[in-house]
Amino acid sequence: MAAPAPVAAQPGPDTAGILQPSGPGPAGAFLRGVLIPGWGHTVSGSLTRGAFYFGVETASIWMLFKTVKKLDAVRSRVDFWEMRVTERLMAEGIVDPAEIATALDADPDVVRTRNLAEGREEQREDWMAVTIFFLLVSGVDAFVSAHL
Repeated sequence: MAAPAPVAAQPGPDTAGILQPSGPGPAGAFLRGVLIPGWGHTVSGSLTRGAFYFGVETASIWMLFKTVKKLDAVRSRVDFWEMRVTERLMAEGIVDPAEIATALDADPDVVRTRNLAEGREEQREDWMAVTIFFLLVSGVDAFVSAHL
């Protein structure tokens, strides 16, 4: 008995004119870009842009962290100066809370440190806005890149 003849392989469909999707879809790229800045770009092959967004987001998070630490330090200084002035006033016999509050508002050291604390709070808000902005820009840019 003779062996059966081998079956010839059938040619696959012609896919020369069809674009095959590469990388994540737009929604996936957006989510990747928002979760970890630059990830959406890296997956789609835009390494330089991914590195840019990762670097900018890392720098803004670092500055936010530094500002929060400085804000905590200046708040401690505000508490120190307020306590010092309050103790001095109480030693002088002033115990009325309204008089103490007025004296605190007039003391130059207390006013200076309170103003510094307000400035640090504004810096914190600014760095939070920058951080959120670049986080969203990274996601949107990854979304647009995935469409192209």
